[in-house]
Amino acid sequence: MASSSNAPTSNKNNTLMRLLRDLELSRKEAFEQLRKDKEQSDLRIQEHIQRLEAKEQEREARKRGHSRRKPSQEKQTPKIPKFKGENDPNIYIEWEQKVDQIFTIHVVIKSK
Repeated sequence: MASSSNAPTSNKNNTLMRLLRDLELSRKEAFEQLRKDKEQSDLRIQEHIQRLEAKEQEREARKRGHSRRKPSQEKQTPKIPKFKGENDPNIYIEWEQKVDQIFTIHVVIKSK
């Protein structure tokens, strides 16, 4: 009779032990996922910081008068398209806009 009265208690204990093991396993899995997420987040933050530092270095170089362009690019002369519109003012305006775009894209150095 003593063993029959211990059986429900033993089943409850076994059930509780399984629940505790499952909870511990779930906690470990959640902790591991958090650790992985933190590592990925740290990597993204490092990459972002490196990009910001590179941008800041570029800004500082421009302040000192250095261009991001290579010297060979700075010496290139932009090619201006020939005007082929004769007497049509709309074609002239389109051509002028294209030329303006070219001059805004390229660095134009005034000759002394």
